[in-house]
Amino acid sequence: MTRNIKSKYLVLLLITCLYTHIAVAQSLMLSKDELMSIVRAYHPVVKQAQLRVDRANAEVQGARGAFDPLLNTTLRQKTLDGKQYYSYFTPELTIPTWYGVELKGGIESAEGYRLNPETTTGDLGYLGVKVPLNSLLYDKRRATLQQAKAYATASDFDRLLSINNIFYDALSAYWNWTRDYEIYTNIQSLIKTNTERIKFVKIEAEQGNKPAIDTTEAIAQYQVLMQQQNAALLAWQMSGIELSAFLWQKDGEPSQLAVTVVPDTTSLDKYDQQLPNIDSLLATTGNHPKLLSMQNKLDVLELERKLKRQYLAPKLSVNAGIISKDYFAKNFDPYYIDKNNKIGLDFSVPLFLREARSGVKIANFKIQEMKLDISQTEIQIQNKVKSTYAEVLSLRAQIIDYDKAYIAYTVLYKGESQRFRAGESTLFLLNSRESKVLEALQKLIELKAKYQKSSAALSSAIASLK
Repeated sequence: MTRNIKSKYLVLLLITCLYTHIAVAQSLMLSKDELMSIVRAYHPVVKQAQLRVDRANAEVQGARGAFDPLLNTTLRQKTLDGKQYYSYFTPELTIPTWYGVELKGGIESAEGYRLNPETTTGDLGYLGVKVPLNSLLYDKRRATLQQAKAYATASDFDRLLSINNIFYDALSAYWNWTRDYEIYTNIQSLIKTNTERIKFVKIEAEQGNKPAIDTTEAIAQYQVLMQQQNAALLAWQMSGIELSAFLWQKDGEPSQLAVTVVPDTTSLDKYDQQLPNIDSLLATTGNHPKLLSMQNKLDVLELERKLKRQYLAPKLSVNAGIISKDYFAKNFDPYYIDKNNKIGLDFSVPLFLREARSGVKIANFKIQEMKLDISQTEIQIQNKVKSTYAEVLSLRAQIIDYDKAYIAYTVLYKGESQRFRAGESTLFLLNSRESKVLEALQKLIELKAKYQKSSAALSSAIASLK
């Protein structure tokens, strides 16, 4: 039975030493800042957020197209039995303006035996203007362009919010990975100590200075640590897989975190930075990307309401222009304009205006809903900042207190180790001290990781992760 235990012990010792040697010899360090650089450059969510901004800018460009000059040409001809019934050629240039007025100019060329009686034979040039009187203050073209600009601004804030959220998720995964690695490596260190202790106990037992049962107890402690190491290794590997979800390559392919890559564990000890005052943090929430995005969407709704109100007015449009058979070769004296012109008037109004009034009411309801959402979101953001700030302070205090406890347990453990080697203590008591040290160390590492995650959550709450 003793030989089987010794054989298993030697095999486990060789495997542990081999794995530790390979990991130390080939390990590469991945720092928090390097992770953020990779996420910022290659993560699909970051790229998608930028694409949404580009698409919104393209929509602004499309909305500007409503103000582009328009060249329109119509050509119609009919010939039957060798006779030209009619031939119409009417090129026209229309120039929209910001205030809804359209400038027009063109040529009307008409020939044939079967022309419309109101059509002037030959070539006729004209210059004119179309004035929609009800749309001078506002119209659909201006509303579409202004809404597109507001959406473009909102999409940029949405991009910042998406980046902020993905950075927080990546940092949370990084600190979990760092925590699990730190726990794993500390258990490895204790296994080395227990390996030396087993050798010492064996020699002492062979010389009659220690009871033989101490050898079994030393090996049992070693096996418990080996089981904890295996569990810690699995936890580290699983958290590494979760972290891999944030690692992407330049060509858009996902990347898998190699087992030889290790975190920068020194970053866990950075918990003594000076925190800003809570009031100064709350003051920054007014510029939170989520609130600014919602405010721009509120602007879109107000522009929509402004447009709906225009529909309450009757539609009245005036078309006026001067015409000439000789392409305006004559001087434009009042007599000439008075005798050569073309004027039109269009008027329409729904008798009950139900659609227009309904549109204004719906727009008002949408605005009220959005304002309530903004107020609620602002409160939620401030509460998130307050609670996270309190959590950060609490975790910092816990780390300071537990670090003192860990130091005390370590002193007791070292003293017990010296007493054991001097023959003044038992292996059972030494193992108990060692277990307390490991328990305190793991708790301290977990607190430090929680602090780093809470610190990242505080930065995320004020949307400063960019």
